[in-house]
Amino acid sequence: MDFNELLNSCSDLEECLKKLNELIDKDESNYIYYLFRALILKNLGRYEECLSDLNTIIENGHESSLIWNFKGKILNKLGRFREAIEAFDKSLNYYESVEALMGKYYALMNLGRYDEALECLNKILKLSPNDYFANLHKIRWLVLTGGVDEALITIKKILSINPKDTTALFLAGILYMKLKRFEKAIEYFKKVLEVNKNHIEAKIGLAMCYEKLGDHEKAVEYCNSVFETYEKYE
Repeated sequence: MDFNELLNSCSDLEECLKKLNELIDKDESNYIYYLFRALILKNLGRYEECLSDLNTIIENGHESSLIWNFKGKILNKLGRFREAIEAFDKSLNYYESVEALMGKYYALMNLGRYDEALECLNKILKLSPNDYFANLHKIRWLVLTGGVDEALITIKKILSINPKDTTALFLAGILYMKLKRFEKAIEYFKKVLEVNKNHIEAKIGLAMCYEKLGDHEKAVEYCNSVFETYEKYE
């Protein structure tokens, strides 16, 4: 039985869990059952129990890149970031994967180890130059550290793939604001609103840009639009 067959044979996850408990009671040596149960427990949000099953798999000599990566993800969920890094490193000892590097990046960021986190991002982008999430994190990193020119290059790469990416368009607006190129920032914030007319942050950006340009009337117009959007979704 594979995992999809198991899921299809059950009405819900709790029934799958019950079946797996019965299978493990009959054959405790089959690590695949523990792996299936760990996946179910993860989806149920029962992370400590999931971790216990993964440890059982490892203790019985069935460790692999996949198992260590899975363990790292669960440790991240539990906020145990130092242990997560150790797990991801063991996964990466098998081979470098984008998934394990991204998990390690997340743990390092939560521990404030920013230089090491940036190394992870660069490794991801070396493996997969067009990885969307890695590029997005790199942009945010560059915005925080003042690497505006490089961030704009990365944004243009994302927008060449998806010109309507509101996150990239909004970050472009922020970067042009940092460069005090307010007309250009306005251009990008308006592009955000073309895709999502209720994007509050873009409206705030427009209000700030118009205020900087001395157009008080336009600034007030976008401020009012922000309040109207808030009221709409309250």
